[in-house]
Amino acid sequence: MKLFFDLDGPILEVKFRHHRVYAEGIRAARGTPLDVEDFWQLKRERASDTELLRRSGVGPEALDGFRAHRLRRIEDDAVLRDDLLQPGLTELLPELAAQHSLYLVTVRRCRDALERQLARLGLTWHFVAVLSGQETAAPAWQLKRDLITGCVLPAPGVDWIIGDTETEIFAGRALGLRTVAVCNGIRSEAFLRAHEPDHLLPSANKLRELILS
Repeated sequence: MKLFFDLDGPILEVKFRHHRVYAEGIRAARGTPLDVEDFWQLKRERASDTELLRRSGVGPEALDGFRAHRLRRIEDDAVLRDDLLQPGLTELLPELAAQHSLYLVTVRRCRDALERQLARLGLTWHFVAVLSGQETAAPAWQLKRDLITGCVLPAPGVDWIIGDTETEIFAGRALGLRTVAVCNGIRSEAFLRAHEPDHLLPSANKLRELILS
């Protein structure tokens, strides 16, 4: 069986990286950054960049500079070091890899930085392949669908896709995969539930009961 994993959210806790880059941008615009938990709650509620600026005391005229800063910094090696493995994944991934074929499917601009991060965290060896691509004008779910089909033929109704956003749900449906949404990433449980994944879990660590039991 093949398991297609999103990286940011299900495997990595990324809120500290995103908050660091956000806070840098807000300070550059002479605003006051929100604390990490308030910031992350707004992100999970899909607050716009304009709303984040407003909550941080910054006007909309700073929007372009704020976004440019984020694009420039979000995959910087030093900033990527803020990412942490989600609890339990150090033990879970080798257990899954021993019985199934794991694929990593992620949207990243810099392949080299991604590979360095995976190597540093000891993740590379768990996966048959690391599939990555850059954002385009097309929806992200189409990119992930195409990354998967460009690498391997998924088995509808048998293989699984695991993510923390609607992107993986849509990509999974397009390919006939079983969809698992985890609630400890960048989307709220209520938002994910509304998109009706096949399974809704508090974290990827709960895959042990779902797939290995």
